[in-house]
Amino acid sequence: MTARAVARAAATLSLSLLASCTTFVSVRPAQVSHGSSLLLQASATAPPGELAGWMWSFDCAEGCNHGIPGLEIGYGRGISDSTRAWYVEGGAALPVTPYLEVYRQVGDRSRPRGFGVRVGAPVAGWGEYRAFYRTDPRPNLTANTHLVVASGHSPNGESSATFIALIQSFGRMSNGATSGFIPSFSFGVTHTLRNRYGEQESALGLLALVSVFARSR
Repeated sequence: MTARAVARAAATLSLSLLASCTTFVSVRPAQVSHGSSLLLQASATAPPGELAGWMWSFDCAEGCNHGIPGLEIGYGRGISDSTRAWYVEGGAALPVTPYLEVYRQVGDRSRPRGFGVRVGAPVAGWGEYRAFYRTDPRPNLTANTHLVVASGHSPNGESSATFIALIQSFGRMSNGATSGFIPSFSFGVTHTLRNRYGEQESALGLLALVSVFARSR
């Protein structure tokens, strides 16, 4: 492969990363660790279907069934003592979707688990909302279940869509709940509804994705 081809591929990947505005899941430990940290997550999906691909693509009208890469950066703070454990996270799914996420741990260290929500601000006409459950069934394994709802409209107002997904994720924690690096695999079912130029389309689909979460404390 020539240097020009490599540069073109890198540019295409960069534009794709900046176009999707979602990582679909936020795979984190159920056990809250006290303190602040900088966060980074990257993800990539298998082709999710034509309608879902259209919704998460930049400037694509037809033939949109392709993989969806995503990248987000954030800042999180955990508050953990003998009576409570909260984790608050804020950041952005690049390029234009800021989010706020709040998580409450309800299980103790012997069986950590908890619930949380994420709100993605509807910037540029599109917003994303998540509810999730986390549990750490083993010291080196976290399992996260996500309900994802996204909706919005195109810049010209001629098209709108709603995307709903139920996604199960499994991540490997190399150092238990304090792990700063968590690779994960996720799979789920989706439903996308699109209204375009007065015509309504809907589709059920399957979603598979891999992601990597990194935390610097």
